[in-house]
Amino acid sequence: AEVMEDRIASRRPALLSWLASLEVEAYLRDAGLSEAAIDSVRNRLR
Repeated sequence: AEVMEDRIASRRPALLSWLASLEVEAYLRDAGLSEAAIDSVRNRLR
């Protein structure tokens, strides 16, 4: 499990840039999620 966590952690910057490129926040907003829910998603990815 620790190895997987390390792999995921090493990919986080790539994940964040991928999410930013897709404008996921705008998508989630359009889907009706609250700002708090969007912040929660963003914080989990940091």
